[in-house]
Amino acid sequence: MAHEVERIEVEVDAATARWLRACARTRGGSMAAAAAAQLHELAVADSVRSHSAFFAARPTYFEDAEAEYEAAQSA
Repeated sequence: MAHEVERIEVEVDAATARWLRACARTRGGSMAAAAAAQLHELAVADSVRSHSAFFAARPTYFEDAEAEYEAAQSA
C-alpha cells in the first residue's frame, strides 16, 4: 500500500542539526530521512497517547459496542 508523501522544509538550530547528522549516520540514511523518522515516531507516540486517553475515559467502550452490535443483529 502506497503512502502519500509530502515534502516540507524546516529550519533547525545547530545542535539539532548535529543530532540529526548523528541519527543519519546511525541509520545509514540522509538527515532528511532521519528527521522524517523522528517526526513519524513522535506522531505515532502522540496518537497512542490520544487513543489511550480516549479509551481511559470510556472504560466500557468495547463492551458497549459489542452490546450495540448484538442488539442490532437481533432486531
